[in-house]
Amino acid sequence: MNKSLKKIAFIIHLIIFFICSALIVYFSLSNGDESSQQSGFFSKIVISISEWITNRSLSVYEIEVIHFEMRKFIGHFTLFLLDGLSLFACLDYLIDKKKSIIICLIFGLLLASSSEICQIFAGGRSSQFHDVILDYSGFVFPIVVLLILAKQNNKS
Repeated sequence: MNKSLKKIAFIIHLIIFFICSALIVYFSLSNGDESSQQSGFFSKIVISISEWITNRSLSVYEIEVIHFEMRKFIGHFTLFLLDGLSLFACLDYLIDKKKSIIICLIFGLLLASSSEICQIFAGGRSSQFHDVILDYSGFVFPIVVLLILAKQNNKS
């Protein structure tokens, strides 16, 4: 990749990183009602698709499960996954891979922990240790996958 394309890719990854980080902080500071409404948007889409595929209305229990899982998957794992991937990509342009990994591991843990601590102060929310684990898993997952793929490419 030539130098100008690398610079453009770096800027795009940096923008994605800052947007994801800002969204994580914003969502962490949302009160319980706001948080529920925000995740409800994605839940409604999944519920509509599920009802269309199964050609039946979902039960209240099924809707609650979908809402809970969407909140956990989108709000925790996926947003942190994008954040971790974009930070790792940014750092990869600036410093060697080993330092990039260490910085990502530390930053991911700090962000996951602080986002849950923020929820203590947001009305109608609570801080959960398993959410820190889910957040951190999302942050670290793409880095682990990229390292495995890089190792496999070096073998061939």
